[in-house]
Amino acid sequence: MESRRNPMILGGNMRHAGLIEIGYTEIPLAWIRYAEDLTPEEQQAFIILDNVGFGEWDMEALIKEWSSEQLSDWGVDMPVFDQEELKEQDNTITEAKPTYKLEIIFSDEEDQKTVHSYLAAKGYRCKIINN
Repeated sequence: MESRRNPMILGGNMRHAGLIEIGYTEIPLAWIRYAEDLTPEEQQAFIILDNVGFGEWDMEALIKEWSSEQLSDWGVDMPVFDQEELKEQDNTITEAKPTYKLEIIFSDEEDQKTVHSYLAAKGYRCKIINN
């Protein structure tokens, strides 16, 4: 597959490389299909079909461009999610609890350490910050 406007291989580059490797110096015109001869839908399908079975898919990018039904029809293995498992995961998400901060300014490092130790012992999440 190539484009008449921009003569370059759009699909079939591995077949082309294989032909060169076995000694072909020219490719019969009957073997070439031009992108402009395809409908937009056929062009989209070709992009996917030419790559099914090779490499890894960027599923997020694919889903943005095509429906999962189209991709499945073209041979892309779509991930299957267990609906019950997804519901369980949704139930484990809890709302973030509000946090409250307190800033205490000490004039003495020893007092700072004493209060920090006291609060940490009580279970408060705290840290010493020196400026």
